[in-house]
Amino acid sequence: MTLKYLALYFLTAAHSLGASIAADKWSVTKNRESDTHPIGVIASLESIENNAILAIKCDQADAGSIYLHFVSKHFLGRTGLGVRSVSFRFDDQSSDSLLAYHKGNNAVVSNAAPDSSAGKFILSLIERNSVILALSSATGERHISKFELGGSKKAIGEIVRFCKAKNWYGLID
Repeated sequence: MTLKYLALYFLTAAHSLGASIAADKWSVTKNRESDTHPIGVIASLESIENNAILAIKCDQADAGSIYLHFVSKHFLGRTGLGVRSVSFRFDDQSSDSLLAYHKGNNAVVSNAAPDSSAGKFILSLIERNSVILALSSATGERHISKFELGGSKKAIGEIVRFCKAKNWYGLID
């Protein structure tokens, strides 16, 4: 099973899968609503090296429900409260970082409102051609992944529309 399918399995374990839409190299998977599980949608992009996935998700139709999810093929682990930085660099820009909750092979940045650091990261996905991520394990090992960002606007637009994220309206269209 490839990293992409393994990650999508874990990203959607609590949902039944619905329709999948291709947006260049992005995969957008919509989950059907059921009596026991909320609506959700995942836009995911596999790294060039096939060692990580960058995903933008929401689990319910709500303006504040969009978040970032990074999945690594490497064990990242958890230290203390599990929060540490994910470093990134868009194109030839200077490096920056986001604080993310780390557990297992995952790093999650919640509450990606447009004016938050996670929201600005998402907007940069649309404006830039590539991003290099550095995910660090609990022991300090750095795992580098590069993502080509073609189709980001379409994929993120699907997230915004499906999640009814009104705070994003006008920023993506």
